[in-house]
Amino acid sequence: MITKTLKHGFSMIEILFAITLMSILVVGAARFFGGQLEDSRRKTTKSTLQVVDGAIESYHLDTNRYPESLADISRKPYDENIAKKWNGPYLKQAVKNPDYIPVDGWLNEIQYHLNDASSSRRYELYSFGKNGEAAQEDEWIHAE
Repeated sequence: MITKTLKHGFSMIEILFAITLMSILVVGAARFFGGQLEDSRRKTTKSTLQVVDGAIESYHLDTNRYPESLADISRKPYDENIAKKWNGPYLKQAVKNPDYIPVDGWLNEIQYHLNDASSSRRYELYSFGKNGEAAQEDEWIHAE
């Protein structure tokens, strides 16, 4: 009597096919979730810019001038005349940390520049975006 021996396991072709299929799925998932992460960082940055913009406007309403830097909305001014009118800190995080400077979704500092009085917009508030300081101006994110 002849008995057949059965070999258990997978062939090399089946293993390679499974690895290839899993690789394709992993790459697709990484691209999808990577895009979601970038979108989330952009939305977080826009939200942060809107909050900081509101804090700057509150500072302006209280002191009748715009801050020289973002640090001015977090800690009391040294100038006595301004300090009397100052009603800050204007950012919640600055209550515990007076040196707080807001950051964007990529953990880069928010950019603030006070323009001269002749400019139509008194100040510029933006984030460089995902490329940081190397970003082109059209990549910057504004509060709007």
